[in-house]
Amino acid sequence: MKHLNYFECNLPKVIPSYYHPEIYAKLTECVARVYARTEKLNAACYRMADEGMRPATFHQLAKMVFDSSADRFDAMSVDELCTVTGLLYNGTEAPDRIEWPNVIVFYDTAFVSTKDWESLRHFGIGGSDSSVVMGVSPYQSEEGLYYDKVGFPEKVVDPGRQAIFDRGHFLEPKVIEVFCRMTGAVQIPETRMFQSKTHPHSTANLDGVLRMPTGNLAIFEAKSAVDCFAKAEEWFGSNIPPNYLTQIHQYLGVMNDPRLEGVYIGMLPCTDHTLAGTYIGSEYDTGRYFHQFEARDEMYEEDILCAEDDFWADYVEAGIAPVPSKNAEIDKTVMTRYRTTPVSDPEVAPVVISYENFEDLYNRLIASEEQVTAMTKELENLKNFRDTMRNELIAAMQGAQEATLTDNAGTPRFIIKNTLEFLRCP
Repeated sequence: MKHLNYFECNLPKVIPSYYHPEIYAKLTECVARVYARTEKLNAACYRMADEGMRPATFHQLAKMVFDSSADRFDAMSVDELCTVTGLLYNGTEAPDRIEWPNVIVFYDTAFVSTKDWESLRHFGIGGSDSSVVMGVSPYQSEEGLYYDKVGFPEKVVDPGRQAIFDRGHFLEPKVIEVFCRMTGAVQIPETRMFQSKTHPHSTANLDGVLRMPTGNLAIFEAKSAVDCFAKAEEWFGSNIPPNYLTQIHQYLGVMNDPRLEGVYIGMLPCTDHTLAGTYIGSEYDTGRYFHQFEARDEMYEEDILCAEDDFWADYVEAGIAPVPSKNAEIDKTVMTRYRTTPVSDPEVAPVVISYENFEDLYNRLIASEEQVTAMTKELENLKNFRDTMRNELIAAMQGAQEATLTDNAGTPRFIIKNTLEFLRCP
């Protein structure tokens, strides 16, 4: 019967040896935990189905139990889980999910803790990692992604990453809710992590699946950002920032389902609030919300998944870290996070470096420093020249909010605002 395998888990039961020993042990324990939960859920689901409870409804009630305490859930017997879900059942039925024939269910994220989820991320390349592989990420390099995937221990943990994760978790339902209200779309339950059948190291964890008023299906990707209007040009018209574009096409490629017409990506501008360094919530204005649609592009999707195959084979499985990206800011972040530096360990004893081995680097560095100094001075002079001309123009406007600039014949050519904005006259 179908509900006998309603809860699926296809995580590797033998952990590959290319993982760092520290994460290897965590993965071993985590996988065993998830398989035990899956077995318990299927047994309880089968029993409750015999009593008339639909699998989708049991899933919803079991998640309530798990969310209250993962430890208590793990300690429960099948009988106890059936008893608790039976007591929670009030006659309200959960909507059915959609089955996806072209993917493998990796595991159900509804029944993993945050720490387990962070461990299981090491098993594959997700949508948010795809921009790194494709070379369009503004935040991460292939070197950093390699260290992350093999579980290389972090020497310095960025506290801001947790705040971003917490904000996304808090606002994601809001972003989807706004879109559904605006468009009439209906969200279909989906909490499973999927694995590509043809590219086994590519995974997809979808924010949402929608049924549009037309009856078509679409993926929804929820975004929230404190600086999206500072980067408004990236969203102008029908544009989507390149790192998000690879993410949503990676999802479409993994799912590989003709029923999906594409992805709607919604952005909710917000202001974050923290207390003592801990994220406590966000302010947002739904009036500033906007969204874009991206249709399928099967050739591009295949390019992404093949690039992820290559990354996994060339670096992760081979145990070879990619070379630094030559993006100084990103490379410094990677170095600080994973290598011994004065930031991670200020007590390291001084070392002696042979000048002969670093003479060329030293000379190029000094030349660059001198060039930066010269160009900085030149830029300061140029800014001063510009500001002097601005002052002359402001003085000519005699305090007016705007002025008309005419040619020699007296024909208006430009309207000059007091902000020094030039508007061509029609």
